[in-house]
Amino acid sequence: MSLRDVEKSVGVSSGHLSLIEGGQVKNPSPTVLHRLATAYRAEPEALLVLAGYLNPASDRARQTAVDNIALASVGGLDEEELARVQTFIKYLRDEKRKKARGPV
Repeated sequence: MSLRDVEKSVGVSSGHLSLIEGGQVKNPSPTVLHRLATAYRAEPEALLVLAGYLNPASDRARQTAVDNIALASVGGLDEEELARVQTFIKYLRDEKRKKARGPV
């Protein structure tokens, strides 16, 4: 979706959306986040966590919020394709952990 499409869908100006996207607006209002979640078919709670309104119980919960947003951004994929994306992400994380541990 273009910023203009989102603007029409959620009723937030494309200029403000651009500032959010660029990181100049660090904590968009919960109302705006909920509207954006609806437009992008994401979980509102995940956006609220990332904006700092909700504190996840663990780093794992925060990572799950990030994962949910990332997966929502690849809309249009079927279940098999989403599963393949998740498998690839797991592979990347495993490789990162191996590198962090160093040579065996």
